[in-house]
Amino acid sequence: GTSINNNLCGEAKFEDQLCKGQATFYMKMAEEGINSTATLGRINVIQALLNNTDTGAAAAWGSFAQQKFGLPTSTSAVEALNAQINQLVPAQRPPGSGTMSDDDLALFKASLPQLINTPEGNQIILATMRGMAEHKRKLGDIANAVMLGDLDRRVALKQMQELPDPMAGALAFIKQLPSSGGNNDPT
Repeated sequence: GTSINNNLCGEAKFEDQLCKGQATFYMKMAEEGINSTATLGRINVIQALLNNTDTGAAAAWGSFAQQKFGLPTSTSAVEALNAQINQLVPAQRPPGSGTMSDDDLALFKASLPQLINTPEGNQIILATMRGMAEHKRKLGDIANAVMLGDLDRRVALKQMQELPDPMAGALAFIKQLPSSGGNNDPT
């Protein structure tokens, strides 16, 4: 028997690698979707704590004195806020990024709400974080549907691409701030 091989380009190997890559992609999206639920919970707790806590330089100095010197200057809400923020710092790092320097830690912490920030600044940060977490949750829902066999991969990819801009909510919030006058359109 003569065998004819029309697979000159290694299509079978390509398809195999493509399938492995897609499986990894969907598993990662599903995991991030699940993790985003906890992130959204933390964001809600931080928002509630910020709504019941003074912010600005005095609050930041009080928190610093309490943390560094053990002075009883902060409230239980401030202590809880600091704990929630500290739990979010590791989540800001990309997976597999290696060790974190002090400068990296400071950069990641600066991307989170802080006592020294204005209430409006903290709200913008929270709106941005919420938008990203909700986007990841939606991606995770689509990925889970693919992995459970409820959704075709082509349809899933199209749905992922059609998701709204995760920053739309933050941009809408910024536009409604009194200082922006609603005229600052970054797009």
